[in-house]
Amino acid sequence: MLNRSLRKLAILQLWIPFACGQYNVSTYAGGAMPSTPASAAVVSVGFAAYPAVDGAGNLYFIGLNSVFKVDINGTLTHIAAR
Repeated sequence: MLNRSLRKLAILQLWIPFACGQYNVSTYAGGAMPSTPASAAVVSVGFAAYPAVDGAGNLYFIGLNSVFKVDINGTLTHIAAR
């Protein structure tokens, strides 16, 4: 029984590197987050999603996997990131 288990383990050890392989992940587009605070009219944040407005009139939204705030003066601020 022990020999059988050891053979199965040896087969798995030989098979796993071929099954899993090695992958390289590269970024070809995108880049750094915009510098904030900045004028919301000139900064690109990609697709803006899930907008919300608070009682003071500030706009919050998600873009570039981050949370941004645009205050009533039009200033964009980076609030949080993933």
